[in-house]
Amino acid sequence: MNINLKASGFELTPAIRDTATAKLGAVERLLAKFDDNGEIELDFEVSKTTRHHQKGDVFRAEANLDLPKKLIRAEATEEDLTAAIDKVKEILSEAVKKYKELNS
Repeated sequence: MNINLKASGFELTPAIRDTATAKLGAVERLLAKFDDNGEIELDFEVSKTTRHHQKGDVFRAEANLDLPKKLIRAEATEEDLTAAIDKVKEILSEAVKKYKELNS
């Protein structure tokens, strides 16, 4: 699986890259049998948003997982970047499990 990481509104540090890659590794393991040639793409973006009704930093994580005959999309907004990444990972994991059940 090819993971494309992108950050908007702040710098994508090695620590953030490592955290996202480690957490998304669980999704990658679920897809091992479907990804023989490394053709599955995961576009993952983290960004910092500001809204007038919310104080402090608000982080958003978004993922687009391109599977054979299916596109899975997940997004989450949290006050903590790691929490947003965790939430997206959970959404992707559940969707991948359903995909595996239907395509096994």
